[in-house]
Amino acid sequence: MANPVHFDKAFYNKLAELTEYEMWFLEAVYGLAGKPLFPTWPDQLIYFPGENKPTMLGYMSANIIIGDWRSGFLAAGSPLVFVTTFKLFDMFIDLVLENNGFAQTFRFQQKISQLKNGVLFPNFIEYRPWLKERIIAMYETLVPFRGTIIHNKHFSTTDGNLKVSSSQRGVIGPEQTIDREQLRELTVLVISIIHYVDGSWVIDSYKGKVLQRTFDTLQKFHGQPSIGQLLPRFLTVRTYVKVSDIKINLKTIRDDLRQYCPNEDVVFDLRIIIASDDKNTLTAYLLPWSEIENQGDEIILGHSQLSKFISRIPDDIKPEEVFHKLP
Repeated sequence: MANPVHFDKAFYNKLAELTEYEMWFLEAVYGLAGKPLFPTWPDQLIYFPGENKPTMLGYMSANIIIGDWRSGFLAAGSPLVFVTTFKLFDMFIDLVLENNGFAQTFRFQQKISQLKNGVLFPNFIEYRPWLKERIIAMYETLVPFRGTIIHNKHFSTTDGNLKVSSSQRGVIGPEQTIDREQLRELTVLVISIIHYVDGSWVIDSYKGKVLQRTFDTLQKFHGQPSIGQLLPRFLTVRTYVKVSDIKINLKTIRDDLRQYCPNEDVVFDLRIIIASDDKNTLTAYLLPWSEIENQGDEIILGHSQLSKFISRIPDDIKPEEVFHKLP
């Protein structure tokens, strides 16, 4: 059913205009623009020809910039990062309330009351009740911490970890810690929600799992029940087959991934390296997760199905070794 509150182009243009500086600042502080939130890696689980078991490869990245200001800023500037993240969150909430017909107000308790009174959000949120209820609850939880940092100064910061007490109407609550990892998660979460809402980022099953996992790790900031999302992991599986036998046992791959990645929710693309019968040519295809996730235990692929997934052959592949070892 269509959302009866119309979130039109004017809404999204205004959202982009109002949040432009805060989005830039936070992405710059965390280096999000230069360090993808969802990085791609070389193939990690590889079924090498001639071997009985797959090989699991691990990769890591480092991004070191001599003289970069961001690490020093994050060590001391966590209060500003928190306040800027909340401001971004608050501007989004203000626009949603305005689009629901409410007059602008600077009274947070009034906005919280309005949010709990049947407010409609853009479809990305409205069609996900679990997301909507956590956004509203998180906003309510964060309001007193923002008030403390702005008005009452009952906070301290050490090496990027923020300790703050909620304060409302002169009542100071118990001290809580927002460690630097939680602060980063919170910032990335708010940025992600806005990007998904305005359509500049496209959600898929894996990114949906990441979003749910993030809310689970930040449970103390919304108080809603855990979704129970395991740690999502994305990787690429590689397997080798002959052109005359393009048959993939997905059950074996899934079983092996459960063994190598216990307690993780693994999503994978499948790279298939096909050797010609004359042992002269290798061809590579990369099947995205969307083509695999709903398949059964085994898939048999025809060349017409594979043609749209053709990809480059990874640099580490030596054709002569493949032809020699492939049964």
